Formats: sequence, C-alpha cells, structure tokens
Amino acid sequence: RYLMAVLYYSTDGPNWSRQDLNFLSDLPVCDWNNKIPSNRDGTLGVFCEGTATIRQILFFDNGLAGTIPWEFSLLVDLLGLNMGTNILKGSIPTELGDLTMLELLQLASNTLTGTIPTELQQLTLLNYIDLSGNKLEGTISSGIGSLTGLSELRLFNNSLTGSLPTELGQLTALTWLGFNDNKLTGTLPTELGQLLALQYWYTYSNQLRGTLPTEFAKCTDLIKISMSENDFSGTIPTEFGLMTALQGLYIYDNTLSG
Repeated sequence: RYLMAVLYYSTDGPNWSRQDLNFLSDLPVCDWNNKIPSNRDGTLGVFCEGTATIRQILFFDNGLAGTIPWEFSLLVDLLGLNMGTNILKGSIPTELGDLTMLELLQLASNTLTGTIPTELQQLTLLNYIDLSGNKLEGTISSGIGSLTGLSELRLFNNSLTGSLPTELGQLTALTWLGFNDNKLTGTLPTELGQLLALQYWYTYSNQLRGTLPTEFAKCTDLIKISMSENDFSGTIPTEFGLMTALQGLYIYDNTLSG
C-alpha cells in the first residue's frame, strides 16, 4: 500500500488521465485498477492475479508525469511493468535490476534520459523490453547476451551510440529487433546469423557501415529487413535469395554497388 502511494505521488497521481482506479481508497491494493483483466486491452492499475502480492503494474498512456520510483525494486514478485506513453522523465532506476521475476518491461514513449542500466541484464526471465521513443544515451552493453529469453527488444528512436555487440547472437528466441533512429556505428556482427527465430529486423537511420552480412540468409523466418539510411557498401548478397519468407527488404540510402 505504501509503495503504490509512492507511485501515485511521484508520478503526479492527482492529474492522471483516469481517476477511477480506486487509488488511495480503503479498498485492498489489489483492487486499485479499472477492473479490466490484466491480459486485455485498456487495462490500467495494479493487479495481483489471485495472489496477495502485486504481479502487474500497468499504466500505459495515463498521463503519468515525474519519475519512476526506485521503490519498485521492493516488489519482488512483479511480472510486468508497463508505463509506456506517458510524460515520465529522469533515468531508469538501477534498482529495477532487483526484479528478478520480471517478464515485461515497457517504458516506451516517455522522456527518459541517461543510459540503459546494466543491472537490467540480471533479469534473465525478461521476454519483452521496450525502451523506444525516449532520450536514452550510451552504448548497448555486451551483457545483453544474458537475456536469452527475450522475444522482442525495442530500443529504437533514442540517442544510443557505439556498435552492436556480438553477444546479440545469443538471443536466439528473438522474433523482433529494433535499433532504428539512433546513432549506432560500426559493422553488423556476423553472429546475427544465429537468430534463427528472427522475423523483423530494423536498423535504419543510423551510421552503420560495412557490407551486408551473408549470415542473414540463415534467418529464413525473416519477414522484414530495414537497413536503409546507413553507410553500407558492397553488393547485395545473393544468399539473401534463401530467405523465402521475406516480404520487405529496405536498403535505400546506402552506398551499395553492383
């Protein structure tokens, strides 16, 4: 109850878009929500899912302003944290790395700054990360390779720099990978050919260079590849013809030849 009161006051609760969530009422904390089940669209609030402890905090597009409280780290049974499309500022608390049960982290479309905490690499049960549409800086740590259960990784539309770590090749459960609209440099790791489940690959609008990796041809489930607006050179690999599921290949605004 105290932790949810901290959430309310640190994110300008009196001015949230929806005020029918029973926050700060005499009802049990597990009833501080809009009564829509947590697996449905439009869910808002706190959900315990049949237990006495909080399992989901879902506040997508609800006008939350202010900062993300570090006290979330005390919710050791938390499975999902969705505070995307709000007006949150400040950095992502490093203490979130203590949420070892977390499966979903959605903080997209805010104005968060700073770097991506390396402590998030401890959350080995994560299967979905969306930090897109913020003002995050710094590099993508090689430790990201520890998140082997990830199916979607969305880091696009930030100010990330540096090269893509070769350890991305360890994320073999990935189906969706987006780094577009950043300031990434360097070449594409050949280890990307290990992502056999990958369906969507977005790295457009960066400063990537080198040749297009022939190893992509091993990812035969790929549906869409978008690598336009970079500085790739060389020819289009003939091996790309092996990707028979491919529906879209976007490689314009590079320096390709042949």
